[in-house]
Amino acid sequence: MNCTKCNNPISEDVKFCGKCGIRIDAVLKENLVLENQVINDATDEVKVRKEIKGVGNFFHIFGYIKIIVGIGMALFVVGNSDLTLSLTLSSIGYSDAVLTVVIGVLWIILGGRVAKNIDQNTRKYLLTIFWVLLITAIAGVLANVAQGRHNYSGFMIEILFAIQANKGLKKLKQINIQNP
Repeated sequence: MNCTKCNNPISEDVKFCGKCGIRIDAVLKENLVLENQVINDATDEVKVRKEIKGVGNFFHIFGYIKIIVGIGMALFVVGNSDLTLSLTLSSIGYSDAVLTVVIGVLWIILGGRVAKNIDQNTRKYLLTIFWVLLITAIAGVLANVAQGRHNYSGFMIEILFAIQANKGLKKLKQINIQNP
């Protein structure tokens, strides 16, 4: 803890500050401990806010990557019979490319908002990302089942990203968000 007069670091068992000489009594010690607890709580909240903003940045950055992948799918994979592609890639259509770009734009917008400011809407943004990821994964698995394919590994990334969004939601519960 620190002296309230000169901010000199002091231990809890001293009776006087070694720098300014002020008497450190029990009440003052208790106040210093409470002040330090408030500072620690504020520091913890700042840390949690940074972690939540990190989740927002994660989706913001991957939104751009998703758009690039979607455009790449549209330009190089869809309808290109000259390429020797695996079974998974050969069945990609323009709707898959468009959906990939749209989800990328969604991630850029929502992830950017979470990364910029944590407010009353942050929970909505993270929930939207979470549910879009889960619905995308489930729809992908159902589409594979309908087409008779049994390769579901491509949808694990959506599940992992949904876990990342859920991490942000859990961290959000640890902080106090003021009403505007």
